[in-house]
Parts: sequence; C-alpha cells; structure tokens
Amino acid sequence: MRLPHLRASLPTYHSEPATNTTTDHGALIDGVLIVLGFIRSSLRRALIQQDFEPVQAVDEGSDIAGRRGLGTEAPEDVSAGEFLEYVARGPCEVREKIRNDTFRTLATDRGFKERVREDMLVRLLDAFVWRNHDRQESHHLGFTYVQGMNVLAAPFLYTMPSELEAFFCFAKFIEESCPLYVQPTLEGVHRGLKLLDRCLKIVDPDLFAHLRSKNLSAEIYAFPSILTLCACTPPLDQVLQLWDFLLAFGVHLNVLCVIAQLLLMREEVMTSSRYDLRFNPRLTRSC
Repeated sequence: MRLPHLRASLPTYHSEPATNTTTDHGALIDGVLIVLGFIRSSLRRALIQQDFEPVQAVDEGSDIAGRRGLGTEAPEDVSAGEFLEYVARGPCEVREKIRNDTFRTLATDRGFKERVREDMLVRLLDAFVWRNHDRQESHHLGFTYVQGMNVLAAPFLYTMPSELEAFFCFAKFIEESCPLYVQPTLEGVHRGLKLLDRCLKIVDPDLFAHLRSKNLSAEIYAFPSILTLCACTPPLDQVLQLWDFLLAFGVHLNVLCVIAQLLLMREEVMTSSRYDLRFNPRLTRSC
C-alpha cells in the first residue's frame, strides 16, 4: 500500500539556535498532536479505498483503559510486607549491574538528587528483580534489570510519597504498560525505533532522507529517548508533564514525541554534519 504524498500540508517548523541542552516538553506535546493529526489524515486517505473487517471499539473498562492514570496513585494491591520482604533479601543477582547505572541517573538534575538518593533507586530495583524472580513460573514474560530501568524508575521515586508506593507503581507500569521494552533483548525498544523511522518517513520525507544520507537511523540517534520514554531528556519537571500525557493516552505515543522533537529542531538537523548529529546533546542522550 502506497501512502499519498502530503508533504505540502505539513506545517513548517522553525528552530531557534540551541542555548542549552534542555527540551520544552510542552512544545513536544503540541508537536505530537500535530504529527498525530497528520499521520491520521495520511492513513485515512490511504485506507479509504481498502476493505476491512469491522472491529469492536475499545471498552472504557478494558485493561488498556484501566492503565490510564497509572502513576497518579498507588495500585490497590500494595503490600508493605511484600516490599519489606524483598528488601530484606538484600542484593539481587544483578546488583552490580544496577549499581553501575544508578549513580549516574539524572546526574545533572539537582532537585532530583536532593529528593532521591542512590540507595533508594538500588532498593527499588533490587526489590523489582526479587519480585519477578518469585513470579517467573506464573508469568509468560520474565523480568530482570536491564539498561534504562534506572531512568524509568526515577520519576516514580521523585513523585510518589513513599518508596513503597513508588515500587508498586513502577512494577505495575513495567509489567503492564511496556513489558517488551525491558526484556533482555529490548525487543519493544527496537520495534519502537523501527516505527519511528517509518513514521518520520511519512511525516517529513526530506528530513528522513537527510538523516539516512548521513547513515543515521533511529537506532543511532533516538535509542535513549525511546528506551526511557524521554525521561533522560531534561528538565525533569517537564518530563513529568510529558509522562502525564503518555500515561493518559499510551506510552506508544512517545515515538511521536521524539518525531516532534526532531521537527522542532529540523533546521539545525538539516544543516548539521553527521558528527554533530551523533553527539548533539538535544538529540542523543545517555542513560
């Protein structure tokens, strides 16, 4: 199926010269809505001539709808005894890997460092590994600690009133909202990166072609942003606003958030060398 070429209908984006390495996540959300509308329009025109079997509407009481607002309050099955049991077990089998990441989690955010100590992150991640060590036989997907989970845990510890609530919200989020993102192969992340390339090619074929001419795929420049749902891109207070949006409408929309970020800095990207793009702090982040 060939999508219609609607490049002329896409709004023109003008980017200002970068004066810092932060991102305006409010502008990202506006950009996402524009990109989403454009993709929806493109697909509607492309699919209007196709024949499909009717599908049932999503029930507002369904599991998908029930995930909305996941980070705003603790799940009902919070058990202090369960959490304390995991903590009492001490270091999990991947403690060294956890410690290699936790010390640099949002390292430049002073407010985060003042509120969330490294030992809190280590405790939560240790407990998560122990929780899923006990549940492996009853779950189709197994979980352990993988790269990026330290950053995904950070907003929960920063916003929730206790480590207990942060732990159970984080566990529910990982296990139900983005389970493939944290498999050992990072399957969900790689799928998201492929989807990003496909969406960008539809939304802005010129920008997509420019990036490809520099041998830059989403796997290279967008890996940290997809892996962490943009949580690695400061400032944290705006990350939390972005996550409110993602938790309400679906974490998969993070792909469009990254595209919106690219469009906001389109002029800079189009005039940059391959070296600049690979190491541009507004585009590539470490976790």
